[in-house]
Amino acid sequence: MRQDLELLQGACDIHIHSSPDVFVRLYDHIDIAKQARDAGMRAVLMKCHHQGTADRMPLVARVVSGIDVFGSLNLNYPVGGLNPWAVDTAIRYGAKKIFMPTVDAAHHVEITGQVGGYKGIATADGKQTSRLYENYRPIGILDEAGKVLPEVHDILELVAEANVILSCGHLSGEEIRTLVGLAKEKGVQKVVADHPFWSKLPFALHEELAGAGVMLNYTFMEISPRWWTLSVGELAESIRKIGPERVVLSSDVGQLHNPPPVEALRLLFEILLEEGIPPDDIRRMAHMNPANLLYG
Repeated sequence: MRQDLELLQGACDIHIHSSPDVFVRLYDHIDIAKQARDAGMRAVLMKCHHQGTADRMPLVARVVSGIDVFGSLNLNYPVGGLNPWAVDTAIRYGAKKIFMPTVDAAHHVEITGQVGGYKGIATADGKQTSRLYENYRPIGILDEAGKVLPEVHDILELVAEANVILSCGHLSGEEIRTLVGLAKEKGVQKVVADHPFWSKLPFALHEELAGAGVMLNYTFMEISPRWWTLSVGELAESIRKIGPERVVLSSDVGQLHNPPPVEALRLLFEILLEEGIPPDDIRRMAHMNPANLLYG
């Protein structure tokens, strides 16, 4: 078997966008689960910026056997923002990953220029997600004095108790540094910084976070034509510097302008192989590390 295809066998993708969604997606949860199963993957985790996906996964599992399917929750305005009740409910439904604010985060506005979306990218009508955003400010986790908001404390305690994954979402470097410190105090065991290059986090912070036990989730999306933020050579060199022990590989796709998730993951593996990353390192980053986050 070709090496790229062999590496898909047993892989886990913990960052996939699927429909139903406010944004247009290539495939729905069931289609993606089938494609991943047929490629021999072990597990997929579905993400939606506007609603939780955990309550949908039992129905997906009834339709698609032979692969584990997991859901998540993004703490954006449609679920009440930094809402501990939403986190508690999602965990009760089986959510494996809780994202800090993404498209409604203050740092997201710095990156994209818009709260609630991507300047029309990926929306069905090319417009702002909702007129309600005209009356709201982007979400941050710190108050004016730089203290972590009380509701974030509650959320971290829930995440720690359930031993699920905490994603830093689209927070700023300052917020992430503070969040990680508090999460450790609260007993959170699994923290992931998703697509840190896309979030424009300086590489020194990648290294700092890895040293603090955070997993860096490097994604195909970050080297894709639409969202290109670094070259494939730079990605490979970053992996060498951080070390495969602290890196997870995910697709972070499902958008119309990117390949399907399974193909994106295959492409990512092939690109890294061509850049000299050893197969065993890729297996560590795409099999062992995400499995430890999901099942550990």
